[in-house]
Amino acid sequence: MLARFGTLLRQMKALVERNGYLMRRLVEEVVRSADDKRLTENQLLEMLGLESIQSLIRKRKLQWVAHCARRGEEDLTWKRMVREVEDEKSKWGSKLNEDWKELRVNTVRGWCNKLKDRCWLASKIREGQKKKGKKKT
Repeated sequence: MLARFGTLLRQMKALVERNGYLMRRLVEEVVRSADDKRLTENQLLEMLGLESIQSLIRKRKLQWVAHCARRGEEDLTWKRMVREVEDEKSKWGSKLNEDWKELRVNTVRGWCNKLKDRCWLASKIREGQKKKGKKKT
């Protein structure tokens, strides 16, 4: 299990590096600032109006968890997710708990109650993107 996690981290790092390379290729000459230093990945993302890979993965994960929760208590995937969230040793569950706390959700039941409004998650994700955009400027 730990070896698999390490492999995922290496793959994620490679993906981020490849993304930075492709963004630099996309904007070619503009990638150097006035003092001839390479622009950072965050500067490139802002220039191109893109989200970071981590942000995209987080957003999709939350959407997937919401989909499974809406399928109901009998859904096996949702049951497994609930076990992961309740298990304090689970890295995936603890990361999901952190994401929920940012959305001001404290429990599985609270998550399910919020999802009764189908537009709630989409509005929260949009709010988060707007806040991050304001922080950069």
